[in-house]
Amino acid sequence: MKQTYTTLLIVIAVAAAFACSSDDVETLDCGEGTEFDEEADECVPESVDCEDDEVLDEVLGQCVRTGDAYCGAGTMLDEALGQCVADDEVECGEDTVDEDGECVPAIEVTCGEHTVAHNGECRRPDDVCAEDTEFAPSDDACRPTEGVCGEGTTFDVGTRTCIPISTLSCGPGTTADDEFVCRSTHSLYEELAESPDLDMTDEGATGEIDLADEGDRVVFVGNIDAPELVDGEYVQNEDVYHLDADAGQWLEITVYSLGLPEPAFEFIEQDGDEERFYRRSDLGMGIEVTRQVLVQSESSFELTVANMPQLLGAAPPSGGDDWGYVGYVKTLETPDAEPFELLEETKSGDIRDLSENLYSVDGAGDIDTVAFIFDEVPAHAEAELQVWSDETTIDSTIELGADAVTFEPPEDSFLLLLDRAYAAGDEISYSFSARQGAPVDDGEALYEDVELDAGDYVGVLQYNLDGHPQAATILDDDTALTSTVPLEVSNAPEGQTSLYWYAESATTVTLELVNTSGEDLDFLAFSTITGTADELGPLDGSLTESTYEQTLPRGYRHYYQVEIDTEELLAIRTEDATGDTHLELRDDSNTIVEEARNAIIFEATPGTYILSVEAQQTLDGGFSLSSEDAELFEVSDSRQPIMVIPDYDEDGITNNIIIDSCPLVYDIEVSVDITHPWRNDLIIDVVAPSGERANIHDRAGGSDDNIIATYPNPADIGLDTGEELYDLIGTNGSGTWGLHVRDVVPEYEGILNSWSIDLTCEG
Repeated sequence: MKQTYTTLLIVIAVAAAFACSSDDVETLDCGEGTEFDEEADECVPESVDCEDDEVLDEVLGQCVRTGDAYCGAGTMLDEALGQCVADDEVECGEDTVDEDGECVPAIEVTCGEHTVAHNGECRRPDDVCAEDTEFAPSDDACRPTEGVCGEGTTFDVGTRTCIPISTLSCGPGTTADDEFVCRSTHSLYEELAESPDLDMTDEGATGEIDLADEGDRVVFVGNIDAPELVDGEYVQNEDVYHLDADAGQWLEITVYSLGLPEPAFEFIEQDGDEERFYRRSDLGMGIEVTRQVLVQSESSFELTVANMPQLLGAAPPSGGDDWGYVGYVKTLETPDAEPFELLEETKSGDIRDLSENLYSVDGAGDIDTVAFIFDEVPAHAEAELQVWSDETTIDSTIELGADAVTFEPPEDSFLLLLDRAYAAGDEISYSFSARQGAPVDDGEALYEDVELDAGDYVGVLQYNLDGHPQAATILDDDTALTSTVPLEVSNAPEGQTSLYWYAESATTVTLELVNTSGEDLDFLAFSTITGTADELGPLDGSLTESTYEQTLPRGYRHYYQVEIDTEELLAIRTEDATGDTHLELRDDSNTIVEEARNAIIFEATPGTYILSVEAQQTLDGGFSLSSEDAELFEVSDSRQPIMVIPDYDEDGITNNIIIDSCPLVYDIEVSVDITHPWRNDLIIDVVAPSGERANIHDRAGGSDDNIIATYPNPADIGLDTGEELYDLIGTNGSGTWGLHVRDVVPEYEGILNSWSIDLTCEG
C-alpha cells in the first residue's frame, strides 16, 4: 500500500512540470505590489513614482522620506552619525565668526605693516580711512589730516578726539613726537637712528658732541662691541662722548636700546677738583633711559654709554655685534620756576622730575637762616638741595638724608632746586616746608606781635635742629591767654605741636617762644599761622554741611563760628578726610563743651560756639564737616574662650569678637575675667577694627591674683584705669575687635575665661 502511494506522487509532479513549460499555459498570478516580468519570467515589484522628499528603498521596495526631510531648518542628516547636524554654512551673529561649524567670538585681527584692521579684515588704508583722515604707517591707524585739530590741540589715539596739547598722555609703548602726536616709541627711535648726527658704530669708542641750540638735539648711534683682551684680561668696551657746557644749561640725555640689553649712561665733569659733577641714569628704567641735567659750572664733560650691569661693575665684561643703541643730547630752555612762599607753603614732588623741582623765592632779605623741614626725604636716591643765586650761579649744595637742613639765603631773591645724582628705587618722593630761625641762648625767648580782628585765629609752631621741646605762650599785654609746656617740634611724630588762640574781638597778641632746652641753640625757628573762622549754622538738627578744601598739615587747625538753635542731641563730625581729626567745641566763656576724635555728640543748648578742627595727620585736600541730630544705639557681644595664657610668651593669645555695625564709637566698655595667680605678669590690649591698640592692663596689681574688671576705670583700685580706651572713641567700630593677652614673666600660666565689649554707637 505504501509503495502505490509514492508512485502516485511522482506521476503528479511530472505532469505539473510538463504543464508549466507549455506555451499554452496562462501567466503567473503575482501578489500585491508586484507584477509579472515576462523577460525575467518572474514576479517583480511594481514601478513606483516617489514624491520629491522621498526615495525608493531597494530593499524595502517602497518610497521612504529622505533624512533631510526629518531635520529642522539649518540642519542636515549626517548619515555616518545617523543624526541631524548643523549645515556646513552657518550664519553667525554680530561680533562672531564661523569656526568648524560653530559660532564663536571674533578674534581681534592683527594686521601687518601698512595695513589696517577693518570689519575683521586687513585692508589697504586708503580703502578705510575717512575723509579728512590719513593712514599713519608708524601706528597702523587712521589719523586726522593736518588742520583737522585746531591750534593748541592734538589728536588723541585712545579717545579718537582732538584734545589740548597740555593734556596729551601717551600710553605704554608710545611717545609724543615733535608734533605732539603719540606714536610708537620704537618707530620714533628707529627713524632717529636712520640719520644720526654722530655714528659711533664703526668709528671706535670716542666721539665729540657740539651742543645744539635751545630746543634742538644732537642724535648719536653706537654699538657696545664684545670685550677686548688686554694683557690677558677682558676689558669692557664703552662708548664715550665729549662735550662742553655752560653753567645753568639744561640738558636732556636719552639712550634707547636697539639691542643693548640694559642701556645706561654716566655724565661726569672732566675739569675741576675731586668733587666732580656726576649724574647717572636711574635704575629700573627699561630699554629707554632718560633724565634732565642742570649743569652747575662751565666745564668739559664726558658722557659714557654702556650696559647697566657692566657700567656698575656688577657683571663681567660683555658685548656683541647686536648691542646697538640710539640716543641724543637735547638743549632745553630754562624752565619757569614755581614761586615758593618761604615761610608759608609746603612743597612736594618726585626727585626725578627735575624741571618740576625748581622753585623761586622772593623777599628773603630780612631772614638770617632758613631751615627746610622734610616730611618725606627721597631715601632711594643720592638727593640734594641746591641754592642758586640766579639762573647761572650756584651758591651751595646740601646733601639730603636728615629730616632738616639749614642755609643762609644768598640774596633777597634766589632759586631752589631738588636734584639727585641718580635714583635707585621707589622711595623718590619729597615733601618739605621752610622755617625762619635764629640762634637763641638757653632761657632766652623769641617774640612776635600779631594783630587780630574779631573771628581771626593765630597759631604758633617751633622747630630746632635737635628736636628740643620749648615753652610757648600767647599773651594779651602781660596776661597769658594760653600756653603749653612742652611744645614739640612741628614735625614731631606725637605730642602737641602747635598752640592756637581764637580772637572774639579785635586785639593785638604777643607770641612768646622760650628756649627751655637747657642749652644754647644755633637755630630756633618760630612759625606763625593766621586765619579767619568760617561760619557754620544755624544748626537745628537738620543736615548742615561745609567743606574745607585746603590741605591741613598735621598739627594745624581751622576754626568755625557755630550758631546752635536746638536742644536735641546733636552730632558734628568730619568726613572725607585722609586722616583723623580732633574736634573741640568751646562756649562763649571759652569753656570746652565737648572734644573728641572725628565727631562730637552732645546735648545742645542754643547759643554761639567756637569749633576747632585739628589735623592728627596731614589732610590732603581738606575735609568735610556735617551736623545733624544724633542717633545712638547700643551694641554688645561676649566670648567665653577658656583659653590658656602661655607662661612667659611674648606672642600671647588673641580672642576676637565681630561687631556687624557701629559706624562711629561714642562710648566703650570692656569687661575681662582672667584667672592668674600673679596678675602683675600680664599685659592686656584691646585691638580695634582699625588695628589701633588700647592698653588696659600693664603689669598692675602687684602679687594679687586674677583680673575681674570692667574698663575704663575698674572698681579694683589696684588695676590700671584703662583710659587708653577713650582713644578709640570716634573710630569706626564695625569689624573685628580683639583682646590680646600676654604673660611676660616666668613661672605661672593663666586662663582667659571670658570677655565682653559694650559699644555705644552713632550713625
